[in-house]
Amino acid sequence: EDMQPEEYFRNAQTAVVDWGNYRAALFYYEEFINRFPDMKGKVIEAEYEIAFIHYKQENYYESEKMFRSILDRYNSEDSIYFPEWPKILSEKILATIEEESKY
Repeated sequence: EDMQPEEYFRNAQTAVVDWGNYRAALFYYEEFINRFPDMKGKVIEAEYEIAFIHYKQENYYESEKMFRSILDRYNSEDSIYFPEWPKILSEKILATIEEESKY
């Protein structure tokens, strides 16, 4: 409970990279969103990471839905707080999902 915001991201990344533990990574990102909802820029980063984990697990339906939600949020007033990279990468992955679904 006394973890700092950056520790959630660090622990999530360690869970994936060192252990291949997507479940733990999802827990850290979701817990970050629940505990720090006012950190809008970091929340969208956590949401991107969650969507990307679903993509890596080949849960394309869920990841596509989440990536589209992320992109929709870039049309809101809050977008001034968002870094550009989640938008750019979400667009790229959505294009890949759409291309793969043609076959």
